[in-house]
Amino acid sequence: VKANFLFQHLNEYQSKLVYDVMQRHEVCAGRVIIRQGDEGDRFYVVDEGEYTVTIQHSAHESPVEVFKYSTAGGTNPCFGELALMYSKPRAATIIADTDGILWSMDRRSFRSIIMKSSSASLTKILRSVEVLNSLSVGQLQRLQDLLSEETFSAGEVIL
Repeated sequence: VKANFLFQHLNEYQSKLVYDVMQRHEVCAGRVIIRQGDEGDRFYVVDEGEYTVTIQHSAHESPVEVFKYSTAGGTNPCFGELALMYSKPRAATIIADTDGILWSMDRRSFRSIIMKSSSASLTKILRSVEVLNSLSVGQLQRLQDLLSEETFSAGEVIL
């Protein structure tokens, strides 16, 4: 999972949370894991098995095989990661070629982990501000709820 672009920035704690929420799925050969056009809300990691990716360009054409996922070479490929960020229809169909094992995580769990870790990081930053040291945890939480993030370019006047 760490090799996937969505998870590269996670710290050890966040990575543990991701592993804790992942669900194990035993799949049989022939099972459709993802169907092109369906709304996606899950991300998958291949633990065992082989999976074929097909795309159907139009209703009048047969699906075309475009890729295969397998654990050959000691890797654990991932698919469906865009579903964690966007509520978009699936761009391809993925079918199990063999019996196998997949691990998955849903969008809500992913967003919850990112929000929790962002909140913890912000609390740490606020605690480092001397004038805020006397605030209770509840007061810090209310302060966090009122804050908004802004980005500035180098040399831009802030105040």
